[in-house]
Amino acid sequence: MPEMQTNAFKRAIAQGKLQIGLWSSLCSNIAAEVISDSGFDWILLDTEHSPNEIPDLVTQLQAVQRGTATPIIRPAWNDAVMAKRALDIGAQTLLFPYVQNVEEAKRAVASTRYPPQGIRGVSVAARASRYGRVPDYLTKANDEICVLVQVETRAALDQRLLPQEKRLDQHHVREHHDHQADRGEEHRALTQRHLVDAGGNALPVLFHFVFGVSAPEERVKSTKAGAGRVTSRRVNSCVRNAGSARSRARWW
Repeated sequence: MPEMQTNAFKRAIAQGKLQIGLWSSLCSNIAAEVISDSGFDWILLDTEHSPNEIPDLVTQLQAVQRGTATPIIRPAWNDAVMAKRALDIGAQTLLFPYVQNVEEAKRAVASTRYPPQGIRGVSVAARASRYGRVPDYLTKANDEICVLVQVETRAALDQRLLPQEKRLDQHHVREHHDHQADRGEEHRALTQRHLVDAGGNALPVLFHFVFGVSAPEERVKSTKAGAGRVTSRRVNSCVRNAGSARSRARWW
């Protein structure tokens, strides 16, 4: 009988291991296959800002199976139906966009858990369970699901989600929204406070920095920063002060 698939990405960041990944918006199973076997730890398949739909994602998940990269799917929104469909086709790690407060973080987590821990709809013959062949899938699945949330605005940073929703696996800080207001020392102070929260709650951080016109030393050296990896000098001091956010990761 097929065994329950373990979530290599979740286990790696739980052990404080650096995870380097790539963001893919190409909507191509061939491209996904090439990327997944190129030595990355994870590959994110985007549906928020890419024309990916469920059939496209299925072929891309099939394509990455033999590679080194764990697939992560970003649903188009923090929506239980979108999350359910991504999980049913075999995704074990989801990145929820634009999470603004504790209630939205709790809703994201709940959408990925079977009752009584959450509200994920039950299917006994989905691709995730090898079409019903994985023994006790419904009782094992919750432990392998990894929930990531995007903290994208100053308002979301001010909510301080981390001490309040203990079932999050990782949070993702972006610079896009409110980017004009958040530049400079105030933004760096907010980011550092967020990292301190992460360190205190033993939660890994994924930073996503996109720079338009910036000095070469300010640019991210790879396409995307991996879990806990920040290559921009603008936040290096924040990361140093965050201390043990990676090394003391734990799970709920």
